[in-house]
Amino acid sequence: MQEAQQKEMRRKLLSVLLVILLSPLLSLSQQTGSQLLDMPISASFANQSLLDIFTQLEKKYEVRFFYKEEWIPRQGISVIINDQSLRQVLRQLLESRGLAFSQYGEKAVIIGRRADLQILEEFSYEQYLDDIDGKKKKAITSGFIEVLGDSTIRPLPQTASIEGVIYDEETETVLAGAQIAFPQLQKGAISDEKGEFSLEMPTGKYVAEIEAPGHEKLVIDVWVYSDGEWEIPLYYTAYQLTEVLLEAESVGQSKDSPEAGKVNISIVDIRKRPALLGEVDIVNTVLLLPGVSSVGEAATGFNVRGGNVDQNLLMLGGNPIFNSSHLFGLFSVFNPDIVQNATLYKGHIPAQFGGRISSVLDVKVMEGSYRKLRGRGNVGLLSSKLMVNGPIKKGESSFVLGVRGAYPDLFTGYVEQIPDVFQSSTYYWDVSGKATQKFGENGKLSLFAYGSKDAFSFAEGFGFSWDNFVSSLTWNQIYSSQLSSEVSAKTSHYLSRFSNENGKDGSINSTGIDNHSFKANVQYVPNYSHNFNFGMELNYYDILDNELEPLGPNSILEANTFAKDQGLEFALYANDNFDLNDFVRISAGLRFSRFTAYGPYDVNVYAEGKDRTIGNRTGTISYGSGEAIRSFNNLEPRISLRVRFDETASIKASYNRVNQYLHLVSNTASATPIDIWQTSNTHIPAQRGDNYSIGFFKDFGAKEWETSLEFFYRDMSGLVVTKNFGQLLGNPNIETEILNATGYAYGGEFSINRSFGDLDLEFSFTYARTLRRTEGNPEGIGINDNEYFPADFDSPININLSAKWQQRSTRTFGLNFLFRTGRPVSVPAGVIPVFPGILLPDFTERNSFRIPDYHRLDLSYTFDDGLINKSKVKSDLTFSVYNVYSRRNPFSVFFREQNNRLRTFTLSVLGTAIPFVSYNVRF
Repeated sequence: MQEAQQKEMRRKLLSVLLVILLSPLLSLSQQTGSQLLDMPISASFANQSLLDIFTQLEKKYEVRFFYKEEWIPRQGISVIINDQSLRQVLRQLLESRGLAFSQYGEKAVIIGRRADLQILEEFSYEQYLDDIDGKKKKAITSGFIEVLGDSTIRPLPQTASIEGVIYDEETETVLAGAQIAFPQLQKGAISDEKGEFSLEMPTGKYVAEIEAPGHEKLVIDVWVYSDGEWEIPLYYTAYQLTEVLLEAESVGQSKDSPEAGKVNISIVDIRKRPALLGEVDIVNTVLLLPGVSSVGEAATGFNVRGGNVDQNLLMLGGNPIFNSSHLFGLFSVFNPDIVQNATLYKGHIPAQFGGRISSVLDVKVMEGSYRKLRGRGNVGLLSSKLMVNGPIKKGESSFVLGVRGAYPDLFTGYVEQIPDVFQSSTYYWDVSGKATQKFGENGKLSLFAYGSKDAFSFAEGFGFSWDNFVSSLTWNQIYSSQLSSEVSAKTSHYLSRFSNENGKDGSINSTGIDNHSFKANVQYVPNYSHNFNFGMELNYYDILDNELEPLGPNSILEANTFAKDQGLEFALYANDNFDLNDFVRISAGLRFSRFTAYGPYDVNVYAEGKDRTIGNRTGTISYGSGEAIRSFNNLEPRISLRVRFDETASIKASYNRVNQYLHLVSNTASATPIDIWQTSNTHIPAQRGDNYSIGFFKDFGAKEWETSLEFFYRDMSGLVVTKNFGQLLGNPNIETEILNATGYAYGGEFSINRSFGDLDLEFSFTYARTLRRTEGNPEGIGINDNEYFPADFDSPININLSAKWQQRSTRTFGLNFLFRTGRPVSVPAGVIPVFPGILLPDFTERNSFRIPDYHRLDLSYTFDDGLINKSKVKSDLTFSVYNVYSRRNPFSVFFREQNNRLRTFTLSVLGTAIPFVSYNVRF
């Protein structure tokens, strides 16, 4: 008892001390809030509850009320208010009912039981707001109760005409086909293509239920007094409506989709993940998926189920991207603020897509709001960005514009104690924009453009830079509820440079690729059981000339230009997703592709049966402009099926054949800006992939647990690998530095997702191998005696763990943990003396050893003022730490001669913990 009394005394003493310490802040808060509480109020209420009064005051005046609904009495109140202050009104309404009020910020008033508000120690504004958040967030724009019409009309009319519009709260896009229902009346309506609805109903108090595919169901009390207008925002949920299709698909890898290995990624889901390096990123999100990996930090691109980075078709707004990385992979070119959603096809690839044998990442760009101006901005230590979107002509045309940039130089310029860092420089920027014009109710024309630039310069006098530019014009037309089409013309430009100012080899080398394409797709949905897509596609690939320019006063090189080749790919395709019965759904398609390499180009002829070297060249065949050099014709069958056992379990299996007529030729483990794109031609074959997969999907515990287990196998031919010490850059005869090869990849993936209320967990485990073998080359010049060897990016074990804890409605904690087996490297078995004091390493076998395993932990913490800040501008503050425990993950291994011996060294790109702060605003 004595201990309890002492505890109570300490509590009261602490309360007094807190009051004394906080009294200056409280007085300041009262001063800043006096304008709100002194605001004059004039209104009249006849037999209305406090809930109704609060709602109507919010509609008429700039004030927001926060309260627990169960604390508010339901008795009717009749009162006439003539030019009284808000403070006086609240006292009159609340004091006799045991309630009190308190100012919070500039526009908010908290209402609670007097006893709770009076005990400073026991009352927490944040906890209180957190408690009521779940009840109010779905109706934040209208209060707990929607009031339609004029409540002061007497007598009330018997019926009322209600007109309204239903739209997406995040994008302001109107929602066609949304349903609004009043179960008590057994009455409802469906929104038209403009998101609008109208209905006649009796006046009174009802419960309305509003829902649309891909959005959370909204249940709200509605008080109908007379004719009125109603704007209804709906919030995105875990269902994403695919474009044009009349069926919803869940986010993630749905057990119901017939397409094995298809993963839907919503931008809402991306924003929920930990903000690494100050912001969320699509590629970093993709890297957390099973079956997806990279070779390490500062690596360009990613690998999917044993495929190389060039075997992924990356599309931004339908435009192919040839380098998806900023700052060597720390960020991607996909600005999340302009993205509508993304889809990764890592198993079954529908016939609509072609040209890559590993995967497709289709990133769709949002349309701007047709209703009002909106935006989002970010200021961080490393990078900043701004996005605005809105109507050009309200209801008819819209735009979206995004700008990003990174400026590490602001900080590296102060690191004078590390000369290599101090004298280096790096940056990137990108700009993306989209304008859309509606033509009538069923036509729409969109123009999209994207441009970016990256640059690195190092203390040693060398550096990289690369540019991306894409643009497209797209026409969408809906002919009926069953038939629609999309026609687009696109262009992509990628240019990369490598500069070296040192010594007699000082030079600037540039290379790149242009892609011009045209695609026409028709979608026909005759009924629920079938969804046809058929069309044609043209892709013209123009490999840019490899240009060499001398650089530096000591350079002895001469300017030169090495002509490259080009080619045209033509494809026809048809694909159908259909139901065989209630349990089996199939996605089947066929694609025919033809690729022709064209001149002008000089093709070397080499002695038969001998290595392709300049010494073995016997002649040259010159092809004129537009003259066909070689053609490839291929049929590509695609099929995937899903067998559903019940509502919680299904099995999927697929087979796909895909052909690829481009190669990214590299002599490094990770793709770099100086790698060379090359079309298939006389000496370089077309790549082919035969992809097989089977998987089992199961939900447990009322779908609270989502699990999947998949196995895959890929057989590949037409590959090329670089010879040892191959010289690629500035080489007009690149075929002399590569060897023909085949390969295969196999593995298994396991994932499990679980939501524990405020805690969301995602775990994935992948075991995958990818092997290569030189084949079809002259005898004696193969790698590892023509035996299989691990590919440069072979990483057998990958483990990803992601967690998000919604600590409060305004606090979010995020965690990412990654582990992967170290990639293979070639280690010299010994040294060969060349000259006195000069040793040459003797590499006998390729990729026979591995660098140490990679693992990393990232943390983020976000403070969001969105709950109580009801102004037009909202903000959040994110703190994140990359590589929390400063793991020095090796990126590569190199060897140096010391005392007539070769010593091994490792290079770590980001070998320390890196904190970031990012301030984000939304309006």
